[in-house]
Amino acid sequence: MRVRFPAGQQRLFLEQVQQRTGASASALAQRIGVCARTVRDWRRERWQMDDRSLTHLCQIARLPKPSRITFLPEHWSTAKASRAGGLRHFQLHGNPATATGRSLGGRNSQRLFHAQPDYYRALGVIVRKVVRQPPLSAALAEFIGIVLGDGSIRVGQVVVWCNLLDIAYAQYLKRLIFNLFSVKASLSVDLRDHVVAVLASSVALVEHLETLGLKRGDKVRQQVDVPSWVWQRRDFQMACLRGLMDTDGCVYRHAYRVNGKLYGYTKLAFTNYSRPLLDSTKRLFEALGFFPTLHKDGRRLYLHDTQAVQRYFASVGTNNPRYRKRYLVTH
Repeated sequence: MRVRFPAGQQRLFLEQVQQRTGASASALAQRIGVCARTVRDWRRERWQMDDRSLTHLCQIARLPKPSRITFLPEHWSTAKASRAGGLRHFQLHGNPATATGRSLGGRNSQRLFHAQPDYYRALGVIVRKVVRQPPLSAALAEFIGIVLGDGSIRVGQVVVWCNLLDIAYAQYLKRLIFNLFSVKASLSVDLRDHVVAVLASSVALVEHLETLGLKRGDKVRQQVDVPSWVWQRRDFQMACLRGLMDTDGCVYRHAYRVNGKLYGYTKLAFTNYSRPLLDSTKRLFEALGFFPTLHKDGRRLYLHDTQAVQRYFASVGTNNPRYRKRYLVTH
């Protein structure tokens, strides 16, 4: 319980105690079990003295308890401190009951998150992931081809769609994303549509992919194309083509009959509704020494030449286990 003296009387009382005992502030503090700074703060009337310490001081100095004091209840300062804290909160963050206040509070919160992300992450607050920004490489070019082929970029998320039969390829994509960007992707299986989605949720990842030439939103409406940096090196071109073919391409055996006898050979096909991307895929094939045929519908490419298909798998290759198996079976 705290004791309230009339203004100036707490200082006079402590000075009287020191005169009667001849003790310094430090000596008095030691005798009543508080620190010397506390006694000096009492003497400056910065804080109220507690009743226990007052009783001890009266006993030491052989003085009666002052008659004009009042006793304050426990937690008497809580309301005062709460009001001061509330007023300060309004100054910093605005009135939460108004649109202006909520806007100010949101801006301040975002400023603190950006300034101290590790601190808030340790508290369990969900903050922006730390994303690695890898240098230009064949692996990065392959990922670009994968996203251009069967991927999509949303606000804060990158998704690559795979046939449910390509679950092994989906696992490969998870590893590729982590190795490139240090982002842990997840798999979402849809048995009804027979697909598996590889999900990489990160605002920073989306922003970084935009700097590499990719775009958010509908790829067909935006008529996306292969980024210019992919054309800098042959291994970039080869890896990007591999990513495009492993997602939007297919390997199949073309069968036909001549004079009642069944014949067949392996073909490659690529389908995409973005004409710039289809034209660039054709250019990638041609830059690597392959010459596909553009279908009359303007949406598909075919590589008919059996020897060219063999050279494709020998040089460009595939990271899709199902495509590799199909080629070995049909070849």
